[in-house]
Amino acid sequence: MWRFSRRWLAIASLCLAWSLCVATPALAQSRPGAPQQSAPASGKVNVEVMVIEASMEKYVDPKLKNVMQNLRFTKYTGFKLLSTENARLAPGSDTTINLVGGRRMRVTVLSKDAKQAKLRIQMMKDGKKITDTTVSIPRDRYFMISGPKIKDGVLILPVGVSY
Repeated sequence: MWRFSRRWLAIASLCLAWSLCVATPALAQSRPGAPQQSAPASGKVNVEVMVIEASMEKYVDPKLKNVMQNLRFTKYTGFKLLSTENARLAPGSDTTINLVGGRRMRVTVLSKDAKQAKLRIQMMKDGKKITDTTVSIPRDRYFMISGPKIKDGVLILPVGVSY
């Protein structure tokens, strides 16, 4: 009986210690009145969408230098830049990009602050919505979208923001 109680006490202590470690950062982040630095909401965001064909070939397009550190972690070895679309968008505005295979992507800038921009990304194929997600992208960085299959590979769509 004593052995069971001691084991239970040890498990309960570990659970309590783990919950304090996990809960503390969340409480610190949600503390009311914490100062936040914000850029004016009226400032525009430069949005860049690259359309990359990834395959098992050994060719890497030299124009992809800015995103190669992200592409290395895929199973693919070949990367060809098909197109690049740029738009300068104010919060609340959007742009639509035509992709291969009857796909389109709509990117809407929802908001921005000094550190990141919040974007809604929707992908449609033949008029039907296939993806609808909201992401926060750090300033001067890319968010990678991968998956629509084409030919012997996939499309990889880095979405970058700068301001």
